Amino acid sequence: TTGEFKSNMGITDLKQFEGKKLPMPEMGELEGLMAKAEAFKAQQQQPSPSTSPAAGGPQIPANLRGAKSKGQNSPQRLVGGDAGSLRQAAPFQPGDSKAGNTQEGWTEDQLADILEEEAKWKQQLAERQQLDADANALAEDAARFKIGPNMTPEKGIPSSMESAVVQALLSSVAVMQRGCGRFRVDVDTTEGDETYTTLKNSIPFTRVYCKGLMVNGFASVRIVFPDVGASALAARDWAKDDGFTVAAFDRMGAPALGEADDAVVVVAPAASEIENLRKLADACAEQGLPLILINPSVKSPGGENLGALG
Repeated sequence: TTGEFKSNMGITDLKQFEGKKLPMPEMGELEGLMAKAEAFKAQQQQPSPSTSPAAGGPQIPANLRGAKSKGQNSPQRLVGGDAGSLRQAAPFQPGDSKAGNTQEGWTEDQLADILEEEAKWKQQLAERQQLDADANALAEDAARFKIGPNMTPEKGIPSSMESAVVQALLSSVAVMQRGCGRFRVDVDTTEGDETYTTLKNSIPFTRVYCKGLMVNGFASVRIVFPDVGASALAARDWAKDDGFTVAAFDRMGAPALGEADDAVVVVAPAASEIENLRKLADACAEQGLPLILINPSVKSPGGENLGALG
């Protein structure tokens, strides 16, 4: 036939038809080719015998088919295994737990673990919000931190932020009265969510502590942050309303001091700030200002630490 003749022709034979008009296909030839193409397509779309479930064949274990939902095995969803991906992929109803609404591809034990972590995170968030609320209340009532004969520190480890501030203020004033103008105050911030940095955890205490300094004769307190972003957030949220001057270490070096400054408090300085911190210490010494470090972790890779500040 014409079709067999064409399929058996080689390149040499085809060259003789160059520039010539080829004959029209025979009746039904195109329809036959289209039918073969559709048959091949349908064959490719059929499931492979090795993957289709067959009676008596290998069965997929139940724990790999996804968690059961309403008595049936749901298809496994291809999402990440962390809680963040789960929250993004899960259906959500206002007021409900996203993890609780997601069942496809997760076992009951996995869902229980996720819900447990979610509950723990909510508890830590509530504790953090309560800590900020306590700091707000204490800052508004800073007069209670006026040092007098009736103010005594709590023995041992402070049980509250108020007790910690009282203990720190009494110690700070005693140290400064003995002529020491450079010292550190360390507050345990290991409780709660570890995702918060030392800087973030130190801010509530620092705010109340600095208010205590203000009611004890240090009318103008300059608070120095490790970076410009942290100082901007503090100025926006509470520092300006509380009457503080905020500054930050930046590429230009240590922040400039004002003539009206009575004390300088640096919050959670790290090893990267040790050079600027030394410059700041020298500037404070020239003006006779006390320099107070809150929760510092200043130690350079070469072993240089706070002792280098004098």
